[in-house]
Parts: sequence; C-alpha cells; structure tokens
Amino acid sequence: MENRYVTIASLNKSDAGLFSKQLENKDINCVLTEAKAVKANEQDGIRIKVQNRDRKIAIQELEDYKKTYGIKEFEH
Repeated sequence: MENRYVTIASLNKSDAGLFSKQLENKDINCVLTEAKAVKANEQDGIRIKVQNRDRKIAIQELEDYKKTYGIKEFEH
C-alpha cells in the first residue's frame, strides 16, 4: 500500500511542472496526470500524484510552494 500513488493537488500545467521539479529535487517521485474540467467554467489542470509513503512530506512541500508563489489549487 505504501507504493500506491495518491493525488495531492491539481494545478495548472506550468505550476505542476515547476512543483514536480521541486519534488524531484527532494527525491520524491511524482506522476502528473491530466485532470479534465467537469463544469464549463472550470479549467483543465494537472493532477500531482506521489507515492503514499511520501504523501505527508509532499503535502508540506506543496503548502510551502503555494505560500511562496501565491498558487491556488483547482477545484475538481
């Protein structure tokens, strides 16, 4: 179960790319998957997935990233 990937966020494409690099620099493996908008007024995004064992540290990294760059997650 520790190797299972879990979604920690949905971000726009450029933020997802930058954040994934930040995770890689911390030796946290991540997978990016497409997140299609459900409603007409929503944007498509990218889901950030990490292994369950890395979830807590990745979420902390996400919080730091969002504070540093003023990023908001997409609502999906």
